[in-house]
Amino acid sequence: MNKLPLVGLLIAGFLMTDSLLSQDHWETAIFADDNWNYIIPSQEPSSDWNTINFDDSDWLNGPGGFGYGDNDDGTTINSG
Repeated sequence: MNKLPLVGLLIAGFLMTDSLLSQDHWETAIFADDNWNYIIPSQEPSSDWNTINFDDSDWLNGPGGFGYGDNDDGTTINSG
């Protein structure tokens, strides 16, 4: 049995692992402070709220990090 392909795979695996571990940055499509449209509903939203063609222009808008005012929120939601 020829062990050369196995050695090649081990070396390739090591090189790929090493390059993955040495990343000095991260990438994302969504940032924590991006603006979002949101709703605080008093009733169920329409059944098509999660479709691509839904018009959310009458929803509220604010930066990400939704919360109830514990000082780490981009947008504070009233709990009452």
